[in-house]
Amino acid sequence: MSKNIIIATYGVEGRTGSTAVVNIIQGLVQQWGRIRTAKDVEQSLKQTGVVKSHFVPEPSMEGHYDLVITIERQDTIAKDAKHYLLPNTLGIVFSHEELYKSGKTDDELVDFVAIKLQEALPDIELNRESALHRLYLVNRAVRLMEHIPFNVYDPYTHIHGSHRHRG
Repeated sequence: MSKNIIIATYGVEGRTGSTAVVNIIQGLVQQWGRIRTAKDVEQSLKQTGVVKSHFVPEPSMEGHYDLVITIERQDTIAKDAKHYLLPNTLGIVFSHEELYKSGKTDDELVDFVAIKLQEALPDIELNRESALHRLYLVNRAVRLMEHIPFNVYDPYTHIHGSHRHRG
């Protein structure tokens, strides 16, 4: 299944928990390949596959993406994430509160993301063990990098120095 997918995360100070979700998705749906990042709409439209961004999807993106995934957070602008889905494009909205504020274990977090993906894409093939492994690596990278400079970056997990926990 070849799709163009954007994972659009935005909010106050970027604290949406998107890095964990991106890694879970990359582990679950290995056939989508590597997740790329885009700094703006123009850059995102030049890429194919799965793209993670920190900007709101715009009407000019309609037709380029087959799926828009957003994360909403009730205490930020992202609380209206469902309104930023493209009108004629399949969309999945993850609630930050449902993901992280309920004290889910890593197993429960992976299952939650998997269920949302399967509801939107019933025929999708998922690899739960790979997703759990990626989440373990993310958690480890956050602990190892939380006190080093921001510009240090791990391209595998998308964790940068001074990365904060998902809270």
